[in-house]
Amino acid sequence: MKQAFDSKIPLSLNSTSLGTLLFLIIIQITLVILNSLELYKESLVIFIIFLGYLSNYFHWINIYLISFISLAIEGKWIENFVLFRLFGFNWYLMDLSLLIVFINMIIILHNTLEEMIFDKLVIAIFVFLSLAIFSAYNGIKNGHEFQAVFYDFRGFFYYLAFIPTIIFLNSKKEIINFLFFIIIVITLKSIIDIYLSLFVYEKSFDIETRQLLGFARLTGYNEIVYAISFIASFFLFIFSRDYLLRLILIFPFIISSVSLFLSYTRGTWVATFITLFLGLSFMLFGEKRKINIKKVFFAFIPLVIFLIILDFSEIINIEVFLNRIKSISVNRIDISNLGRLVEYSSAIEAFKTNPIWGTGLGFLFVYFSPGIGPVESIYCHNSYLYVLSKMGIVGLISFLTILIFSIAPILKIKNKIFKEDFYSFAFIFLLLLILIAIKSFTTWHLNTNTFSPFIGILFGILIKVNSFYVKDFR
Repeated sequence: MKQAFDSKIPLSLNSTSLGTLLFLIIIQITLVILNSLELYKESLVIFIIFLGYLSNYFHWINIYLISFISLAIEGKWIENFVLFRLFGFNWYLMDLSLLIVFINMIIILHNTLEEMIFDKLVIAIFVFLSLAIFSAYNGIKNGHEFQAVFYDFRGFFYYLAFIPTIIFLNSKKEIINFLFFIIIVITLKSIIDIYLSLFVYEKSFDIETRQLLGFARLTGYNEIVYAISFIASFFLFIFSRDYLLRLILIFPFIISSVSLFLSYTRGTWVATFITLFLGLSFMLFGEKRKINIKKVFFAFIPLVIFLIILDFSEIINIEVFLNRIKSISVNRIDISNLGRLVEYSSAIEAFKTNPIWGTGLGFLFVYFSPGIGPVESIYCHNSYLYVLSKMGIVGLISFLTILIFSIAPILKIKNKIFKEDFYSFAFIFLLLLILIAIKSFTTWHLNTNTFSPFIGILFGILIKVNSFYVKDFR
């Protein structure tokens, strides 16, 4: 394959990255087979031993394991016959898996501490985690259940995934290859979810039920990963100068688009389109050059044709999609939107009880949700209100500081994205964080323990991007 860009960096997945992906898939298939035979204890023991061995002797695999676990987890244990579903039957299995990786990271850190880059973002993360520990103490002191406090805290604890990231993704080429790895993992997951949604689960196939319920009808609720693949594959397509690579990238772009469509999740659609608009705007105004309209056109035309074919064959229903789009309006509040408004109100009331430090981690939001009934939830469908209510103004300011320091480099590199290919990839990683930050106004992806490891990885990559920028241009 030709190089994708005019670059000093060869932009192709090397044998190590492809081997890692294949190896992870083999592990997953083996565990799914054991699980299907109801050999749960045996599969758990095998997994722990295998993972411990791998992460201890092959340190480079740690960052791939963390991202694989974070991006692939979803679903219920009954779905374990499907690839990528093992971790879903027990959330604590993910904790155990990541802790094994983290322990091995600590073992090798004594030789690599000098490689740590203590910039503003690193300091901001540690300050916020210190406040999270203090908030956990407040939660226990206020009588919240220890399990609830732990559940809240681990959502932030996994931000520490930035440490192995800056250790093992320590070159531009490794960061580039990692983005391809992400797209491949999500594409495999999307194919399986599409199959489940359309051909396995009757309730998922019932379009009227999907419309009535008003929330994601795929087998899980981590639909943000489809948006990540959508944004990443689209902008890689735009940046690429290699015809063959562009043809290949159309496939993950279409697959992630169909997954987004089938999720029927309006918040993700809105976040995706806003991020798409922001990305194109930064490219247009940052470089002061015209965007290649032909590339944008050729990216979306195959997608439109594919959706029309699916609609004509009655596999999907575009009319339902349009009805869902119409419901994104302050003039039409459905059960899903009304439930969120009630939830937000309860979070604001909790914040008022202690505006400075919040109610403490482990606090449960208790309210009556229309169409559902009494609710007692540890989460809030808004990461910012979640932090504000549980950690107060101090915690929210610290939380926003992390995001500001993470996203701010986009103002630096927007003028470099066509001058060096690495910064095109860095630009995409920044857009992924912006996507998640926007989506988190309507959900909790910035603090859920199933996704925070990936957030930590993004933090680590952006720390490295800033380091490379300083070396290259100062």
